Amino acid sequence: MSTFELDRSETFTLENDGDNSYMEMQYDNYEDDDFDDDDNSASSASYSLVTKKKKEKEKKKVVDKGYRKFKTKDGNIIYFATSMLPGTPIRDAIYGHRFFEYQVGTPNEELFFKVCNASNNSSQNVDVLFYDNPEQFESHMNCHVDIDSKNRWAEKYQHALQRNNRLQEYKEQKRQEFTVVK
Repeated sequence: MSTFELDRSETFTLENDGDNSYMEMQYDNYEDDDFDDDDNSASSASYSLVTKKKKEKEKKKVVDKGYRKFKTKDGNIIYFATSMLPGTPIRDAIYGHRFFEYQVGTPNEELFFKVCNASNNSSQNVDVLFYDNPEQFESHMNCHVDIDSKNRWAEKYQHALQRNNRLQEYKEQKRQEFTVVK
């Protein structure tokens, strides 16, 4: 494999095809006048363009696997999906913040309003979004949640808060029992 640069400061990578009879280059957006024909430039190996390398200054952007964007009549909606693998931190659907103290597959999921979004054109992967409450979901997605769903979620949320408070008290009590004072 070899690399060469053109006057336009673009770098190309060539791969040897194994045919030694002629040199072949494939290029896009260039006119024939841009290259000088030189009969002395014949090569004993054949090359074809494999990839176009980016300039070294340009860094590849880090791709966020949970980042999603879709168009609506009112504009674009951006959200962050949470992976449903147990133990994965729950992620805020609006800002993308990961709550490392709350994980998927634990009862802590009930502290959030959880929504499944199947509009990502994938029949196998459904995006799961976690919101602080139903009203936050409504304002973000510009939709309406019925009152019964809001009431059911509020009850689950209250039970989850009570359970978390009892758990915190229990942990604090155990920590105090094992504290040694000298």
